[in-house]
Amino acid sequence: FVSILFTKSRSGIGATFVVLFLIIIHQFLLKRLPLWNLVLGFLVISAITMAVGTPWTPTPADLKQAYDRGGPYWVWAEPFFNKVGLTTIYRPVEVDKLNTAEVEMIAAKKAGVRYGGSCSFEIRSLVWQGAIELGKRRPLFGFGPETFGYTYYNVRPAAHNLNSEWDFLYNKAHNEYLNFLANTGFVGLTSYLFLLGSIIYFFIKYQVSNIKFASLQPAFLIGFISILITNYFGFSVVIVAVYLLLFPALLLVSNSKNRSFYSLNINFNKPLLFTLFFILFSYCLVSPIQQFRADLAYNKGKVLLQYQNIKESIKYLTTATELNAQEPLFPALLAEAQASAVVAIKQQLDALPATASASIKAQGQQMIDGFIQEATANAKKAVNMNKYHTLLYKSKAKSELYIGLAKPEYNQKALDTLIELSALAPTDAK
Repeated sequence: FVSILFTKSRSGIGATFVVLFLIIIHQFLLKRLPLWNLVLGFLVISAITMAVGTPWTPTPADLKQAYDRGGPYWVWAEPFFNKVGLTTIYRPVEVDKLNTAEVEMIAAKKAGVRYGGSCSFEIRSLVWQGAIELGKRRPLFGFGPETFGYTYYNVRPAAHNLNSEWDFLYNKAHNEYLNFLANTGFVGLTSYLFLLGSIIYFFIKYQVSNIKFASLQPAFLIGFISILITNYFGFSVVIVAVYLLLFPALLLVSNSKNRSFYSLNINFNKPLLFTLFFILFSYCLVSPIQQFRADLAYNKGKVLLQYQNIKESIKYLTTATELNAQEPLFPALLAEAQASAVVAIKQQLDALPATASASIKAQGQQMIDGFIQEATANAKKAVNMNKYHTLLYKSKAKSELYIGLAKPEYNQKALDTLIELSALAPTDAK
């Protein structure tokens, strides 16, 4: 419980309090625990919550700070108290006791400027608006599983540019149910809700014949409900999805009285079986190892490009592209590196003295033309691999702008790319 409080996760803490409330109600209705035990448990939980604090309640340190220098004792609730003519302020705040960050925050609020990160609920509400709009556009089957990271930017509210996460990449709706709506439409969402409702019905109606495991039924049900709550404010990661189906499965297994075990004895040639297994296992490892090597080469090339070691960067990025030809990010960055090479060579040619030989200039121009051709091909290849990925269009435009320093006609190509991008993401300020 204390660990959850320290996370400061609103959905996690909120779900925990709902679960604790349901446990208390369940125990009270069944009269399994004396009333004083429930009261004592409630007081202990309240004391721990007050000591550690939550995103909505102050800690003892916060209360002491307000006492020493003035100001509201309960910052989160102060606006709500003000609406009804009340306040948590005992005395005005002493400005000379505030630190620099707090002074800047007060000045920003007076000027109507946001200070620090935006409210997480405010950000979520904007993403939810986009998810609902996607559901309206394709109400039956949505845009396809795991497509939210691409489709959201077509319906992204313009107000998203006004919060602190305006340039973040959102690949989930931060609401599992709206995520299903956007990706799989009402058909997918209805199917998912039917599954959840069926599991809850199973928990309620299922009769546990083994009294030894009778207490597991409400425990699994309450745990299941906590997942539904957290999924409303976030999304289902792998382990949460496992628990979602594991809870009813564990209840079903725990109630099995008569278990039958079946075994099938088949005589195999052990050396032959081991050899076949080793060959199959080795074959299955080839692809992950190759992808891992490609990732290492890509990361090395990316770092080298940041330090303007263009030659070595191109070498590593070319290796990454060859090892994993299915990843569009690799040729996109390779195109940027090759475009950077164009700029570097152009600057060297411009710095040559007038007495430089024509062969050197011709060789330099030949290198420029070669890198332009390769960069253009790689940038186009990356976009063609995923025509809905906004970052690939930005990378292509960046490469074309670099090339435009050597060949101005590429500036128009960069503009055309950005126009295509604006059709995919009309409110993307970046």
